[in-house]
Amino acid sequence: MLSQKCGSFADPAARRHRIAARIDWPVDHMLAINTYRGSTARYYFATVDQVSDMFCGSPGGFELQRVCVPSYELGECCPTVVFRRCSSRNSGEGA
Repeated sequence: MLSQKCGSFADPAARRHRIAARIDWPVDHMLAINTYRGSTARYYFATVDQVSDMFCGSPGGFELQRVCVPSYELGECCPTVVFRRCSSRNSGEGA
């Protein structure tokens, strides 16, 4: 009996299931996060306003066309933001 408890405690899969249950997350989310372990990449989650400022503010050159928010769970975290390049009369093209 004790060996079963110790084995289950040391088992990473069993630990993930317990943690997921405790924080009310699907185990698949825990596994997805685990794929980034050891990565040196950094991810930033900018707001639509921040992204719009980057593309449409000075110097800009783009205008916001639409924002599409998926209807699936957490879809609001990954909207599709569509911009259109502004036409510029003073761009010097054709000169």
